[in-house]
Amino acid sequence: MSSRLLLILVAVSGVLGNGFFAAVGLGMRWRATDRRWVNPGPWRRLRRGPRALVLRYLMWWLSWPHLVAKLLRGGDPPLFATPSTLVWRRGRTTLSRLGNRPGPVGGDAVLFVHSVVTRPWILDLLPERSVMGAVVEAGHEVFLLDWGDPGFQHAGQGITEHTRLLAEAVGAVAQQSATGRVHVVGYCMGATLALAAVGAWGPGPIASLVLVAPPYDTEVPGGTAAALRLPALMPVLALDGDGCVPGAYIREAFHVMRRDELKAAWTRLRRRRDKAFQRVASVMTRWAWEQRAIPGMLWFDLVDLFRGNTMLHGTLRIGDDDVRLDRVTVPTLIVVTDRDHIVPIASSLALTRVIPHAEVVRSPAGHVSMLMGHESRAVTVPALLRWLRTGTAEPR
Repeated sequence: MSSRLLLILVAVSGVLGNGFFAAVGLGMRWRATDRRWVNPGPWRRLRRGPRALVLRYLMWWLSWPHLVAKLLRGGDPPLFATPSTLVWRRGRTTLSRLGNRPGPVGGDAVLFVHSVVTRPWILDLLPERSVMGAVVEAGHEVFLLDWGDPGFQHAGQGITEHTRLLAEAVGAVAQQSATGRVHVVGYCMGATLALAAVGAWGPGPIASLVLVAPPYDTEVPGGTAAALRLPALMPVLALDGDGCVPGAYIREAFHVMRRDELKAAWTRLRRRRDKAFQRVASVMTRWAWEQRAIPGMLWFDLVDLFRGNTMLHGTLRIGDDDVRLDRVTVPTLIVVTDRDHIVPIASSLALTRVIPHAEVVRSPAGHVSMLMGHESRAVTVPALLRWLRTGTAEPR
């Protein structure tokens, strides 16, 4: 299924749910700035409900090969491999401290900032494949920022609100760090938000930035930008009754980029008695299926960012502040992959033109396997640990 077919399905469901309002919308190009539709009144919420329901079940059937894998997984595996303690909360967003150490470990703290459109389990799925667990084992004080699941009251939270939450979380981690300094590790859009925070307000207590597969130049062909930059995409038609984009939409948009569910289902059937394989496949299946909804305002902001390439062109604003990447003066590590189907490698490497002091690590893995596949322990984790220990990712 192509990205255009997915957009057609979204539009058809919009007609079913919104009647004349959506039908008129099909005859014109909805501008991504039509943010007044994000926070719906009672009548608009009622109209959006059927549309969201229809499309959710349509997505469910389109994912039938993935359902085979779900049926074979043998129960729900744990969400996180490393124990953690909640230390901070702002609404749906939480900050957790990993490990069981009672006090400051010593040295700078490490804050992981996950993407806004998937769940952070991928950073800590299994003990032997956990990026965060490896950093804890190396003796670092590790924290995780989890954006949480949005509802009606969060629909108006956009890039500005998320960036401010990130900055507040950095401050909270700095207060609990033995040195008052924080290494920020951002993944995908989490990396973009970290860049936006530093570009708007300077590094503050941030000791260094680690940007894992960061989207930057959105004019590079392929990946997420291929769908978000399509003129046919009408952002308002993806909203549900709460003013959010349902997780099912997000899940199937990723599947459209790489249609491998049938292959995965056949592999699960063929290796159904391989306990070691099933153990890994089960946690990956759950993570891939349980995608997270995103607030409508953030959805509109992301469409603007990708269509206007606003970070690269210097037109991105966080509240009243311009995002200027010349403010990124702290040591910066960019981790990219040669087989990234979500964020093309050229999109991330374009950052080296505006952050010339950045160090680059290339992995032969994909967008996800670089964090939990065999390549993670071979490339990503060693590079990250060397960076945190010595300030360089290169072996000495």
